[in-house]
Amino acid sequence: MSRRVDLEDLYRIAWPLDPALSPRGDKLAFVRSRPCAESDRLAYQLMAGEVGDREFRELGSQRTRHPSWSPSGSQLAFVREAQSGWQLATSESPTGGLNLGTASSNFDWLGDEFLFAVAEREGHTCGLKVSASELGAEAVQFDLAGFAPHIVSAAPSEDSVAIASTNTETEEGEVWLLELNDGTRRLLWSWRGPIYRLCWSPDGSRLGALVNPMAPGLWANHEIWVLDVDGDGHSQLGEGLDLSFGQAIRGDDERGLEPVKIDWVPESDAVYSVVSVDGRSGLGVFRIDGDYEVTFAEEGSILDFTVAQQSGDVVVSWSSPSSPGELSLLTDSHEQTITAVNAGWLESVALTPTQRIELDNGVQGWLTVPSDSASQSPLVVQVHGGPHFPIGERFSFDSQRFASYGLATLRSNPRGSQGYGAEFARAIIGDWGGADHDDVLSLTDVALRSGSVAGKPVAIIGESYGGYMANLAITKGNRYDVAVAENGVSDLVSIASGPRGESFWHPEMRGTPSENPALYSDRSPIEAVSKVASSVLLIHAEDDDNVPLTQSLMFYEALLEAGAEVSIETIPDEGHMINVFGKPSSRMARTEKLDAFLSAHLIPDEGVESNED
Repeated sequence: MSRRVDLEDLYRIAWPLDPALSPRGDKLAFVRSRPCAESDRLAYQLMAGEVGDREFRELGSQRTRHPSWSPSGSQLAFVREAQSGWQLATSESPTGGLNLGTASSNFDWLGDEFLFAVAEREGHTCGLKVSASELGAEAVQFDLAGFAPHIVSAAPSEDSVAIASTNTETEEGEVWLLELNDGTRRLLWSWRGPIYRLCWSPDGSRLGALVNPMAPGLWANHEIWVLDVDGDGHSQLGEGLDLSFGQAIRGDDERGLEPVKIDWVPESDAVYSVVSVDGRSGLGVFRIDGDYEVTFAEEGSILDFTVAQQSGDVVVSWSSPSSPGELSLLTDSHEQTITAVNAGWLESVALTPTQRIELDNGVQGWLTVPSDSASQSPLVVQVHGGPHFPIGERFSFDSQRFASYGLATLRSNPRGSQGYGAEFARAIIGDWGGADHDDVLSLTDVALRSGSVAGKPVAIIGESYGGYMANLAITKGNRYDVAVAENGVSDLVSIASGPRGESFWHPEMRGTPSENPALYSDRSPIEAVSKVASSVLLIHAEDDDNVPLTQSLMFYEALLEAGAEVSIETIPDEGHMINVFGKPSSRMARTEKLDAFLSAHLIPDEGVESNED
């Protein structure tokens, strides 16, 4: 007998991360992540097994990330958590390891015998060439002083390593080649923005680089550049395509938070990259001659992938509105799911279908309405963060949980979201709370006209930028009776004067508060608290560095003084991304407060009680 989704399901859902196929495609390793109540941390469990058997065993008990097979597929390297930070280990050295410090993913194989890794030694960063079978033995050390390396990729010839770094003086991205025979290094390429990923062509003559033309990469499309290792014939791959390479649909877990890796198609002049298109992300093959094709999952969105460099097999990590996700093998004819990390949970619960709605201007939303409700359901409008990250066709724990209470949920990609072209993504630059607010309001109207959603009461909720939109919306009319803003902005002037002003807020708002005072004032919710007639809950992580706690505290005091119905909940020892990386107990506390508040104001006769006193 299936049951409804409940709060405790936060501990029952799992997410498949870091898929890694062996070169022949016969073996697969990945990381199964889930919130763990016992340790009160996110668990990262390394899994490995034969692809054909579709049975994967746990390897070790420590938190483990980033598995990588040796060129022959005989060994598996990975990083695991140790007391001193992250530690590089292999399947051949289960007890020993190489301490890396905080550089958890900067390593690659040099043939079957050696590994190259970036590590912290005596207060500075260095490169280490170490024996894969004796990670505790003395390593060959390469000086990387002046570097801020964040990606390493070993050449197929095994005698050099490409390093993506940030120039600490100019803040430009750079790609260096480090010769392992003599320790010399050569600057291959300088770039005006961040460099996210690197991949070598099979013959070692070219490098693929996933980059963004802005620093930091905000609304602009990510690009792929192909670098000529022995010359200067660098060129943009897919030039003229209005796509954001490496961009996946975001959701409940960390898949899609960072740009997804790129990889060369074996024995081909083409590169694999995940791209988001119209609320779905798929796996694209982009050829040097300009042709391309994008493959989508049979349902939902592709969020990550791995390629077997000898067989050419591809495994993808995906999620859909009806599943938190699994790993699937892509073939020419169909898609075969090869893991079952969520199979048992899905058999135990009854999920609610989600349908897509769309405005005439192309703005899309996803509406989840309880199917067993005898009457119209109250509506919760949820605005995503970013503001430029896309959401869409993947699992939403909030939507499914709200449906179990009898609440409908509308999520959307208003103008400003990625995945619809650069013009769409930059539509809110200098216009926060303008076109984006209009889109959210219009989609709310469409949902209310669907016949299955009640006209009153209506709630608007969101985190980060979504919290800002919730704060703003209740100052611009009476459409929303209830609002919950998490880690939300209320005063654009003060936050733009803080440490992220120059790097984030000034580009987003097209100027400083002194250069554009009318916009900063008009679009700051705190300037219009006298217009608020909604019931408001503010939730804020106390250690939030992106949006300081003062943003909610100031708004709370201003709303109280204006006579509004407002309450505030702060979450100690958590930062901005509490909804993804926070301690499970903190996430549970946040969710309990949210659910109890919404239920009390939207369905007061059947409200969900908070478990806290």
